[in-house]
Amino acid sequence: MKRKRSRTKKKQNSTLQRIASKALRASVVLLKVEPTGHRRGKQIQAVKVAAGSGFFVAPHLIATNIHCVVGTTSVLVEPVTLPTPYPVTDVVAFDDKTDLVILQIPTEGMPLPLGDSDTLKKGERVYAVRCTGGGIEEKRARGAITEGTVHGIRANDAHLRLKTLLSHGNSGGPVINRAGQAIGIAVAGSSSATGTGAGDTREFAYAIPSNAVRALLAEVGAAEPFETWRQRPRIRAYTEASHGYLKQKEKQYKAAIKHYTAALQLNPDLAEIYHNRGALQSLLGHPESAIADWDAALACNPDFTEAYFNRGAAKTTLGDFEGGIIDCSTAIERNPDAAPAYYNRAQARMELKQYTEGIEDYDKALSIGLSEAEAYGAYYNRALAKYLLGLDKAAQGDEAEAIRLYHAAIPDYTKAIQVAPDPSLAGRNYNNRGYAKYLIAEYESADGNMEAARELYEAAMDDSEAAIKRDRRNAYAYCTRAATKIAFDRHDDAIKDFDSAIKLKPDFAHAYHQRGLAKQALGHQKEADTDFAKATEIDPDFEEHP
Repeated sequence: MKRKRSRTKKKQNSTLQRIASKALRASVVLLKVEPTGHRRGKQIQAVKVAAGSGFFVAPHLIATNIHCVVGTTSVLVEPVTLPTPYPVTDVVAFDDKTDLVILQIPTEGMPLPLGDSDTLKKGERVYAVRCTGGGIEEKRARGAITEGTVHGIRANDAHLRLKTLLSHGNSGGPVINRAGQAIGIAVAGSSSATGTGAGDTREFAYAIPSNAVRALLAEVGAAEPFETWRQRPRIRAYTEASHGYLKQKEKQYKAAIKHYTAALQLNPDLAEIYHNRGALQSLLGHPESAIADWDAALACNPDFTEAYFNRGAAKTTLGDFEGGIIDCSTAIERNPDAAPAYYNRAQARMELKQYTEGIEDYDKALSIGLSEAEAYGAYYNRALAKYLLGLDKAAQGDEAEAIRLYHAAIPDYTKAIQVAPDPSLAGRNYNNRGYAKYLIAEYESADGNMEAARELYEAAMDDSEAAIKRDRRNAYAYCTRAATKIAFDRHDDAIKDFDSAIKLKPDFAHAYHQRGLAKQALGHQKEADTDFAKATEIDPDFEEHP
């Protein structure tokens, strides 16, 4: 069986190589010349830097992204099959809304056939081709191919969504199908900032559909000199946008916003730039400005899924939970596979105490796939939703359902521990898992199942101690450990833990109340009454006497 699988994989790889080879014969490397700052005498020594890829769509015509050929002193094209770089002479067609341009060069290349992007199906395997190296001094350019699948096909949208990770060198390069036809032009990875952070890495990429390229080719007209074209204000906007992307990548968010603003002043139709500026505004704590930018992005592109679910998250931040749900639901209508839309909608539903619906949304988001940061949030919040729903069921007298929900929360807390980005967050989930075990133990104890209760109390104590080890300022972990000590009649030790919890969190009503119970068990009623009174002062929901 293993040998058969090996042969199958070898055959697939051979097919892949043939597809890649055919595509690379039509691909090019775009090179920009920039000053390095190193001087020889009075002259600046220039270097040749690869700016992206492109491919022949006619003997003298190359399709690529606008952003690959702006912001440089000159642009040269080096076909894979030819050792000599050629200057770009003219532009024969372009779309400054979708980042697409058709260049003309003075040499012929082998055109790559265009496929019909409208026939793509979700899950279909595709390959993104790019050129590596390709420096002017090099004898031969080398190619690279990245496999992916079609993840989203959205009507009336500017991009195809692909399940893969691409590098900046893929920008402008072809995305091909198994027949070797170009079905799109890569615009690199997920270049836009996300709702959970501008540095998030998603295993998604985007491509301009090949039918958009076909439509642009039908509009090919009189050639415009390349340098003249690059001076157009709407084209210069891409230079500012490129600087913005770079600053964003370097986490210089205010500087990135300035470049994005300059880009939009030159070209107000760039939905992606409004979206990115909005994401950075949100990250910097300006949700109102972010919403204004996402409004503008949607005015440019009413099917911009990311703008909907990010605007929904910002509305939730501002307390407009219903508005957040509406925006995220709209995003889901346009792209049912937009995992962050389900995640953001779940966050809004949690605020409205719609725990059952929130759990369903977290389930869907996790089944589709989230970034690492969002996956942590989904596991943590889904566990929290189950825990809170369990408390509601317990208050309603449905103990069996409450116990089931507490049990269901435990594996989610375990997953959150595994993917937590730092020790303090892992500690929080150790404690929450421990407290869920403690609550189940209380039910087992009340039912007379002492052996099961003891095991759960011990497990709860272990989890609370693991939480304290990872974060000694976690007041809740001290409180959980204290509660388990009470279960083992270690009231004096429990009081010390409650003291630590209250020192860390002076308004911790639950800790005062529980410490009062421990003191009461030791016969210190006056001190217990003081703690009960303090708990009631902080939170009137606590009765003065238990």
